[in-house]
Amino acid sequence: MDCLSLTRLQRILIVPDCHWPHGDEPAWGVLLAAGRVLKPDRIIVLGDFGDFDCVSGHRKDPNRCQLLEHELASCNARLDELDALGARKKDFIAGNHEHRLARHLADNSPQLANLVRVERLLRLRERGWTWTPYGQLLRVGKTYYAHDPSGCGAYAHTRASVACGHPIVFGHTHRAAVAYHGDTTGAKRVAMMAGWLGRADAAHYVHDMRKQHDWMHAFAVGYMEPGGTTHVQLVPILRGRACINGRIVTC
Repeated sequence: MDCLSLTRLQRILIVPDCHWPHGDEPAWGVLLAAGRVLKPDRIIVLGDFGDFDCVSGHRKDPNRCQLLEHELASCNARLDELDALGARKKDFIAGNHEHRLARHLADNSPQLANLVRVERLLRLRERGWTWTPYGQLLRVGKTYYAHDPSGCGAYAHTRASVACGHPIVFGHTHRAAVAYHGDTTGAKRVAMMAGWLGRADAAHYVHDMRKQHDWMHAFAVGYMEPGGTTHVQLVPILRGRACINGRIVTC
C-alpha cells in the first residue's frame, strides 16, 4: 500500500460569493450540510460574503432596506454558522463588495476610515479569522486564493492561471469552471472559478438571461497534502443537492 494513502489530508471548505443579506437560503443550507459531512480543518471565504449595497456607488433599489446594521447582522449570523463547523483555521478574503465600505468612507467620511472597518464590524479577530485585504492574494500551501484576480468572463480562470503561474481558486464571476494548465517543465496547475451562493433575483444590475446562462450555485473543497499540494474539487449544487465525500447532501 502506498504510504501516502495513510496520510491524513487537511480538509478545506471554500466559500464563494454569497452577497448577504441577498444570499440563497437553500444553496447556503447545502453548503452547511456539506460542511458537516466534510468536517473542515480550514474554511476560506473568497470575498463578497456581504453585499454592502447600502454604501455602494450604484443607484439604490427603493424597495431594499438600506441600513448597514441590517447587512452586518446578516453577515454575522452566517459567520456564526460557519464558526459552528469547528474549523481550526479560518480565512476571510475581502471582495470588491466589502471594499465598498472603505471607498464610501474615503469619499464621504475619511475621518472614520480607520475606525469603521469591515473586519472589525464582523468581529473577525475575535472569531479567529485571518483577513486578506481586497486586491491581495492568500497563499495556503501551494495554492493561491483570491476574489477577482482577472476580472469576469468565461475565461477569467484561464487568465488568472497565466497571470499567477500557480494553482489558483477565486470567486467574483459567479461562474463555476475548472481549467488545467502546464508549462515547459511538465508542471501542472489548476485554475478554478468557484461559483456563488447568492440570489439571482437580487442582482438587478444583470439581465436575467445572462444570469441563468452563466451563473452557477456551487462551492469548492480542497484536500491538502502535508507538502502543500492541494487537490481542489468543484462542488456544483444541482436541483438543490450536492455530492460531498460520496454522500448526497441537501438543505
